Amino acid sequence: IFYEVRRFDIKGKELLKTNAKYYLSDIGFRQLLTRNTRRDAGHIFENLVFLELMRRGYTVTTGIIRGTEIDFVAEDSGTRFYIQAALTVEDDQTFQREISPLLSVPDNYPKFLVTLDDWTQDVDGIRHINGVEFLNGLPLY
Repeated sequence: IFYEVRRFDIKGKELLKTNAKYYLSDIGFRQLLTRNTRRDAGHIFENLVFLELMRRGYTVTTGIIRGTEIDFVAEDSGTRFYIQAALTVEDDQTFQREISPLLSVPDNYPKFLVTLDDWTQDVDGIRHINGVEFLNGLPLY
C-alpha cells in the first residue's frame, strides 16, 4: 500500500536511518482515507511524480542538504538527478522556495523542477518542465 522512501544526505553522500517519507502505491487510497483531496493537490501531484519515477525503474530517495529537503533523488545505472515537484511556482516566493534546495547542491548532476504550470523557465542549470509532459513520458536526460 505504501512505499517507504529513505532520506539521502546529499553532502555526506549516505542514506539516513531516520525520518523516511511514505508514498501511496495508488492515490485512490488517499481519497478513501481523507475524502477531501482538494487541499492536498500538491501532495497528490508529488505522489504522482514519485510513482512515475518508480515506473521508470529509478531508485528514489528524498534528499537532505543544509536542513532543506529535495523531493526526489533518483538514480539509475550510475546516473543521478534531483527533482522538486510543485503544483505551481507562479508566485516568486514559491519559485524561490522550490529552487533554493536545488541551487544548494554542490555537484553537477541534472536538476529538475516539475510543475503543472503552462510556462517553463530554466534557471541556473535547473530545467523547469511541465508535469503533464513528464507524466506522459518526457525523458529527463
